[in-house]
Amino acid sequence: MSDVWSPTLLAIERAHVLHLALWGALSLALGAGLAITLLMRRSRAPLPTYVGIGMGLWGLGELLFAALRWHGLSERDYASALRLATQLRLAMVGEVWVIAGGAILLCAGGVLLRRVSFSGIGIAWMTHGVVLLLLDRSLLAQLTRGG
Repeated sequence: MSDVWSPTLLAIERAHVLHLALWGALSLALGAGLAITLLMRRSRAPLPTYVGIGMGLWGLGELLFAALRWHGLSERDYASALRLATQLRLAMVGEVWVIAGGAILLCAGGVLLRRVSFSGIGIAWMTHGVVLLLLDRSLLAQLTRGG
């Protein structure tokens, strides 16, 4: 028998996965569009090209993750809801590391290695880390205040 709050939690979790899929689709479309436009123009602008490639790849990964999560969504019991909150906190730690890794790539690519490709990928990493952190923080806030 499901708890009274379980359908509400399922609705909140579905909305989160939809937001993740929307961000992934937007990122994939913008990244691929930018990279394709620059390649078609035969532009020699490596920074936006690598930002586009990085954004597109991250977007594709997020779309795949959202599709897998959507398929596995179901009502949760109390223990499962606690595990979800714990998984969100761990994901947020990982997202902070993604942001830090992107900052390292950005700085190392621009200053130490003078490789614009690293800087472009670093910008994409940082962007996705920040957006994922905000999405997960929003879900965690909804879980901890009870919806």
